[in-house]
Amino acid sequence: MLNRTLKNYCRQAVVLFTFCLTCSAVNAIPLTYGTYTLNSHPGGSIASPYYGLRLDGLMGDSSKEYTFDFSDTTNGSLMKMDYTVAGIRIYGNAWGGEDIGSSYGPDATLWAIAFTYDTGVGTNNGSSVKVSGPDFSNFGTISDGTTTYGLTDYSGSKSYNFQLGHGHRGVSEISGWGWVNYYDIGTNASDSIHNVASDWLFTATLDPVPTPEPGILALIALGLLGFGVTRRRRH
Repeated sequence: MLNRTLKNYCRQAVVLFTFCLTCSAVNAIPLTYGTYTLNSHPGGSIASPYYGLRLDGLMGDSSKEYTFDFSDTTNGSLMKMDYTVAGIRIYGNAWGGEDIGSSYGPDATLWAIAFTYDTGVGTNNGSSVKVSGPDFSNFGTISDGTTTYGLTDYSGSKSYNFQLGHGHRGVSEISGWGWVNYYDIGTNASDSIHNVASDWLFTATLDPVPTPEPGILALIALGLLGFGVTRRRRH
C-alpha cells in the first residue's frame, strides 16, 4: 500500500517538474515582462556598421554621424533592457563613435548608456507598447568615461516617444525605436535641440528564465514524497 502511495506521489512530482518547465517556456512569449538582450537593428539608414542608437553631432559637429553598436561583443558591447510594471530601463555598454562609412573613426570607444522610461508608458496590447508621455519626461545618460551627456525623450511629429513592437523596418522580432535628444549635463533638457537622426533602433530578445538545478528538483521531489508519506500515516 505504501509502495503504491509512493508511486502516486512520484507521478505528482513529475507533473510538477513538467509544469515548472512549461512556465519557463511560457516566459519566452514575445513582449512579456522580463530582461532582454539588445542588439543592433539591421534597418539603420546609415548602416553598416549596424547600430542600436544614433546621436548625430554628439561631439559638437552637427555634420558628423555618431552611432553605437549594441552587438559588438568583441569590443565589449552588452546592452540590456528591463521591461517591468514600473517601466522600461535600457542600460549597458556599446561600442561606437563617428560613423565614417563602413566603420568607425579613430575616436571609437566603449560608451556607458542608461535610460529609463517611467512616465507615459502605455499598456502592452500583446504585441506592442508605446511611451506617449510629454516630451522631456524620461531621462538617461551616455558617457565615454570622460564626458557625460544627458539624454531625454522626444516625440516630434509622432504620437509617441518610444515603442516596442514587431515588424519594424521588416524585422519580425521585437524592436525598440523612438527619438531621443542629448544635452550637456547642467543645462535644461527642454532646451536641447533635436537632431532628426537621433534615435533608438535596436532588436530585443527575451533572456531565458533559469530552470531549477537538478539538486533543487530532487529536494522538491523528496519534500513531496515526505509530505505524502506523512499524510498516509496520519490516515
